[in-house]
Amino acid sequence: MRDAVRIVGRALAGLALGILVPRLQAETPATGTGPAPIVIERKGGPPTIPDVPRDQVIGFALYTVDRGILKLSAQLYPLTPGEPREVALQLRRDGGWETIARAPVDETGWLATFRIENWDAGRDRPYRVTHPGGAVFEGLIRRDPVERDEIVVAAFT
Repeated sequence: MRDAVRIVGRALAGLALGILVPRLQAETPATGTGPAPIVIERKGGPPTIPDVPRDQVIGFALYTVDRGILKLSAQLYPLTPGEPREVALQLRRDGGWETIARAPVDETGWLATFRIENWDAGRDRPYRVTHPGGAVFEGLIRRDPVERDEIVVAAFT
C-alpha cells in the first residue's frame, strides 16, 4: 500500500510541476526559448519625488574598508534640472576640510560612489560628502579593530 501511495504522490507532484513548467519554458524574443519575462505594471500616476530642502539632498552614506581601499557610496534624493550632478568627499585635516575626491551622481539611482586607494585604516577619520547646492552629510570612518579577536556586527534588512 505504501508503494502505491508513493507512486500516486509522485504522479500528483509531476502533474503539479507539469502545470507550472509551460510558463517557465515560454518563448522569449531574444532566444526563442527560456523563461518568460516578468512584466510589472505600474498602478497610478508618475512616481512621487520627495520635496526636500535643497541643502538636504544627501540622504546618507555607506562605506567599507578592505585591504587599504575605501569604498564609499552617497545616496541622494532626486536632483532638479539644473542642479549640479557631482559631489565631493572631504576629510577633516588640521582643523579644516580637504577635498580628496569628486564623483558624478548617477541619475539612475541618484548614487555617487568613491573608491580611495592606499587608505590608512589605522585611525578614525571624520569625513563629509558635500553637494554644491549646500547639502552636507558628515560621518566617521572607523579604524580597523585589528587588535580584537572578535567584533560585533549588526545588520538591518
